[in-house]
Amino acid sequence: MGGRTVQAGLGRGAAQLGSHGVIGDSSPVVDHQEVDHPAVAGVAERPLRASGGHQAVDDGHGLFVEGDHALGVELADLVDEPWIMTPMDALGDSFLVKAFGMRGLPVPSLAITTFSIHLRNNLVRGGKFITALPDSVLQIERKRHWLNGRIAAKDAVRHYLWRKHGHRALFPKELAISNAPSGQPQVQPHITAPYAQPLHISISHKGRLAAAIAASRPVGIDVETIEARSDSFLALAFSAEELALLPGDAREEWIARAWAAKEVVGKVAGTGLRGNPRSFRLEAIRQQRICVNGLWVDTLKRENDVIAWRGEEDI
Repeated sequence: MGGRTVQAGLGRGAAQLGSHGVIGDSSPVVDHQEVDHPAVAGVAERPLRASGGHQAVDDGHGLFVEGDHALGVELADLVDEPWIMTPMDALGDSFLVKAFGMRGLPVPSLAITTFSIHLRNNLVRGGKFITALPDSVLQIERKRHWLNGRIAAKDAVRHYLWRKHGHRALFPKELAISNAPSGQPQVQPHITAPYAQPLHISISHKGRLAAAIAASRPVGIDVETIEARSDSFLALAFSAEELALLPGDAREEWIARAWAAKEVVGKVAGTGLRGNPRSFRLEAIRQQRICVNGLWVDTLKRENDVIAWRGEEDI
């Protein structure tokens, strides 16, 4: 990592949405533990888990999947997967029975039945189970993701401006986060004019963790959970040569790092992976840094997640 360290902003969610500020002088503090994090970034967390909802049925419910299940999922692909639902969803007139029946599919067997949405979220979190929730619940979870990302992005911008230009008295309300027509997040001054130069931001969230990065040039950041990946996912995402580059130890962690690095380079390019992750090739690995299509990406393991980013110092 070369000892390169700069400030990062951290904001914890739940009942403390306003408690984000400058932490440390050269390296950030995460839960009061110093980490080597050489990027200008903002991080926000919430204790409530929210998986990526996918609208696969048009009946007021959304499919709640995680991990490999979320890649181009169709109901026909999920008949034999382990489902977790309420006991009522096993009845003949339930929405689950109707959703599969109207498509001529057999109704999946329920591996677990529970009335607890919290338990369902936690079990889906591990990528081993699939569930479906009413749209109203999914909308709440999506809003939590959205809010976390905005908090992290504003922290990232505030810390970037503080570090680069000495802007100390800058409040979140003075920044407006929106999306460009391309879908990329963008930031603009709001109410006041705290800065003049255009800034670039990137936002990512995975479960309860959201991260963002800001700079005067295109940047990218991505969060991935360390988990087992199926052979079909690996074949879609990596060539045999790329997989051979990854260290033999902590295999699942390095696959998460490599996938996150590809996502980052896609964000820097402004195109995303374009449905062809293999076109973003892993070329080299140096310690925790990964080179994709000639661009070096920093990666960091944080608990059971990986954060990958390419910041202004990498350009």
